[in-house]
Amino acid sequence: MIVYVWGRFKFYAGESKGFRFMDALRILLQPLTAIDLSIIDNVVSVLKDTFERVIVDVNGVILSPPITVYNWHRAQYNSDKILDWLYRNTEGYGYDVVVGIGDIDAYVRGLNFVFGEASSVLKVCVVYLRRLRNEFYGLESDYNKFIERTCKEVIHEVGHVLGLNHCLTPKCVMNFSNSVFEVDGKSRYFCKQCADLLLKRGIRVRKMLA
Repeated sequence: MIVYVWGRFKFYAGESKGFRFMDALRILLQPLTAIDLSIIDNVVSVLKDTFERVIVDVNGVILSPPITVYNWHRAQYNSDKILDWLYRNTEGYGYDVVVGIGDIDAYVRGLNFVFGEASSVLKVCVVYLRRLRNEFYGLESDYNKFIERTCKEVIHEVGHVLGLNHCLTPKCVMNFSNSVFEVDGKSRYFCKQCADLLLKRGIRVRKMLA
């Protein structure tokens, strides 16, 4: 069941002088395809483990991308169009971040594929699961690795929505990944520099890279 939130968020003075912290970071997970509930449960758990004062809601109704955002020549979805479409269909919900998640393959102009994409202006992001699975590459299925990759990419795209750019710290979750092997090589945590940038935006993380 989805909880609709219409009001603006309250802020209060935090312990650190000069910062004002969000009363709650509100995130909506929006399935774009049928997704195993264990995947959703893991993503929700990791989001709550990553951010302080976070509320994560899940829309139990699948919002399927229209055929107009599908490129038949490439047999992939156009990620830019999906972002715009997702924003138009969720803009009135009142969330700080909307995360679309679907078992599909997508691309942006200039790249063969993307694991995800985000817009800090529209406050929406999408994570595409198809290429995060070992089976896509003809490898033996590894469910735990797939879940780990999915959670990293969700945190990565949420970071973009919250205003973070790609990070040069190799293990930082905001490090750019051009393959699943590069996704495997980084952690799901923000480095201190990225965590400090979030703090300036009123968002605290529970853990960061040592």
